[in-house]
Amino acid sequence: MDDLIFTPSSGLRYLSNRMTPDHLFMRSLYTLKERLGAYREKEFVRFLMEPMLKAPVVCEEKKFVYMKIARTGGTSIYRDYFQERLGLQTLNNRDDLFRLMLWIEGLTRKKWDGYFKFAFVRNPWDRMVSLYFYFTKLGRISCPFRDFVINLSHYVRTVPECALHAMPSSCQTHLDGKPCVDLIGRYENLQDDFNAVCGRLGTPEMELPVSAATDHDNYTAYFDDETRGIVAELYSEDIRLFGYEFK
Repeated sequence: MDDLIFTPSSGLRYLSNRMTPDHLFMRSLYTLKERLGAYREKEFVRFLMEPMLKAPVVCEEKKFVYMKIARTGGTSIYRDYFQERLGLQTLNNRDDLFRLMLWIEGLTRKKWDGYFKFAFVRNPWDRMVSLYFYFTKLGRISCPFRDFVINLSHYVRTVPECALHAMPSSCQTHLDGKPCVDLIGRYENLQDDFNAVCGRLGTPEMELPVSAATDHDNYTAYFDDETRGIVAELYSEDIRLFGYEFK
């Protein structure tokens, strides 16, 4: 585990410096980081950009920032609800990176405070299993689960999007140990917490469809003592802040 590029103390480091240089998104991120360097004294910019660019979904019409954490029901919320059901125009780092960059550049404290910010989190061990089966389904990895966990630093460096997907959830909800979002829902209580989001936004509730789901057994079946401990160490802040247990 000595070569892991994220640790409980530092979170996920600037993975853009360690990933393949021909990755289009990471090339764009180099430019984004350079452009925003002068804005880092603003804590909300640090929250969005450190330790790397997160995955915020910004809606200027409804004034919300959805910190879309991978493998927490985000496709159902973002694509099926915000885009297809409500038809909202949003900014995000996948579809419109540089418009998102311009929005971040224009942030002020007043503007940031005027947006409703929310995220959903998930049990780190369960999320790791989902992450593994997601990339297996895409054909990007073909190793046993145990090897994936033990060699996670290798896959984070070499598999496109694995870095962002493996980022601890607390990196997208907290800064310097303090919450930076107004509501933190849980994947384990997805529908009820999503309804609470709808209530805050003043939008109609919808039963969330199952989108981009992976098919696997209960997460506890995939771990041995070593891999269980690795996840506990890597995601110790998630476990501490959100009270998750292996059970």
